[in-house]
Amino acid sequence: MDANSPVMEQLLIFYDHSMIVIISILAFLVFFLLDVKFSKKLNLGLIENHFIEFV
Repeated sequence: MDANSPVMEQLLIFYDHSMIVIISILAFLVFFLLDVKFSKKLNLGLIENHFIEFV
């Protein structure tokens, strides 16, 4: 994409950098959510009797 003016060129550079930041944040969040979902480190003994304690 070619810019016709210096202001438009700066806007394109800002857009490119902001998209890189947003995509990086989204990729990190997806990785984190998938890691939490498929993690086997969950201690089921901690959440075993919560219903009894609640009642």
